[in-house]
Amino acid sequence: MMKSKKPLIAASLMACFLVLTGTASASSTEVFADVGKMATAEQVFSKLHLPAIHPKMSRQDKAARKARKEEKKKQAQLLQAYRKYDFQQVQAWAEQNDPEAMFIVAYACRTGQQVPRDAGQAASWQQKAARANGELAKVYASPAYTKKTLPLCRLYAMAGRRAHTGDVVRQSYDKAVRWSQLGAREGDPAAIAYIGSAYYTGRGLPKDEKRAITYFERAPHDPLSVRLLADAYKNGHGVKRNQEKGEEYETFLRIAQDKMNSRYKKGVPSWVSDYR
Repeated sequence: MMKSKKPLIAASLMACFLVLTGTASASSTEVFADVGKMATAEQVFSKLHLPAIHPKMSRQDKAARKARKEEKKKQAQLLQAYRKYDFQQVQAWAEQNDPEAMFIVAYACRTGQQVPRDAGQAASWQQKAARANGELAKVYASPAYTKKTLPLCRLYAMAGRRAHTGDVVRQSYDKAVRWSQLGAREGDPAAIAYIGSAYYTGRGLPKDEKRAITYFERAPHDPLSVRLLADAYKNGHGVKRNQEKGEEYETFLRIAQDKMNSRYKKGVPSWVSDYR
């Protein structure tokens, strides 16, 4: 089990994370800060000693792991081509008047990602997108998006989360998966965790619990991965049932929920509690 101070640290930041990625009923100020709080939560969770997903590895497992590492190297070489292709897809969606895509193209033009910096094009796309969705415009105009340059894969991940919850955009599991796949391809932990959740629940992708676990293994410190790993081990979904390990994962979220309830008088946001 963990040392006593670590769950408290995790709980404090996890509580902030949960609130800021909550339902559409949350205040706009809280929702706008989700990017920064997500990064903070991921950083803290990465320093914690979470239970190992596969603590014992056979020779075959080790060989498979080595093969995956080699494959990962090959994929890294292709990543630049993937990024270019994926951004072309986003541009196509923007031309089809998808507000989220238009904002991301505007962001790319402003920050010089995948396209040369072009303030004029950025402003043009920003105006078009704002006319299509004024509430989403407030998100992209917030300090979380303007004070530092975020990689496009993080924008894809956040777009996926918004599509899942229906926060300032129309709810769509298909779009949530579509955006998350772009982010996952570039290694964004939040996007990877969401794809795992889609396989785990069958929302947006065919249900495949064992495949879901492989995604959670790739993003073990993402709060969504932790939540679903707790459920998987407690109920034997995709892994051998292990009540003790499930409770270890669940401890992080239980403490966070208690702290959040006392401070904000709210329960776990829908995007977390839906995965039960």
